[in-house]
Amino acid sequence: MLHIILAILKITGIVLAVLLLLVLLLLLICLFVPFRYHVQLQKTGGWKEAKVCAAVRWIFGAVSVEGGYESGKTVVILRILWIKKYLAGEQTHSASEKTEREKTPGKKEKSERTAENKSQSKKTAKEQLPEKENRHQKQDQSQEESLPEPVGIPGNQPHRSWHAAEETENIKKTQHLPSFSGIRDKTAAFFRRLYKGVQDLINSLCEKQKEMGESIRFLRSQTTKEVFQILKEHIFYLLHHIRPRKAKGNLHYGVEDPSLTGQLTGILYLLLPARWNCVVLQPDFENQVLEGELYLAGHIRVCHIVKVALQIFFDKKLKSYWNKFKQLRRN
Repeated sequence: MLHIILAILKITGIVLAVLLLLVLLLLLICLFVPFRYHVQLQKTGGWKEAKVCAAVRWIFGAVSVEGGYESGKTVVILRILWIKKYLAGEQTHSASEKTEREKTPGKKEKSERTAENKSQSKKTAKEQLPEKENRHQKQDQSQEESLPEPVGIPGNQPHRSWHAAEETENIKKTQHLPSFSGIRDKTAAFFRRLYKGVQDLINSLCEKQKEMGESIRFLRSQTTKEVFQILKEHIFYLLHHIRPRKAKGNLHYGVEDPSLTGQLTGILYLLLPARWNCVVLQPDFENQVLEGELYLAGHIRVCHIVKVALQIFFDKKLKSYWNKFKQLRRN
């Protein structure tokens, strides 16, 4: 019985050890196997004639994302081993065109039906018009016959009614006229509200000025400079490991002002690394132009990104600075 229990424990231990090794192997692959990328740019005329091709591959091409832009059309393809899927491009456009073609005959039938219904409704309306006119004429004649004859009115009655109407109108006008005390109270209330609004605005501006002063002092402090220096080091570390390792091509460029073209050439020679000696710069000091071909290739390892993220997360200076920044925002 004891031998059976030990054998079961041995088998389970071996299975767990294999699973842990597989998990560790996958973790190491994700951290240290690089994502290789390459970008190819080409422009020989206008922006509509530009061509862009890019690809990112992982684990010797087992997983890859490829994309391109040419003559206003973009294509993005995802490949996982032998599985291929269009994220954007030919397949999506063809499917949308098929659906539109399927919808168009139904739309034509609906338009024809609506046109027939409109023509029938117009015919019926034209037929009903004379019938309605005859009915209205008969109703007007019957109303004229049923009206009573006017009763005799004495001579002084219209004059009295006219005076009475004038008196009622004068009474209404006097009732609608506002009193002097009401106007005085309304103007006083308006100026009180105006004074209060101006006072609140001045107080809010003073408070904002104080807050701005505190934030400016906080940004100009020594801790802010130290934090920016730490972040700068991390960013340059990432750029050093992410930058393209291979570059080749030629670049023909120019600006209307020759002095600006010269300054741009100097900046490009300063920014381009020493390894990019295969990139040929051709400045044009007479015309405004931007043409050429450029090929860039490099790789990115996830371990460098994870390293920088952990250093930032466990840095005490950055944590204290972030807490002070949040407290300043709350106040």
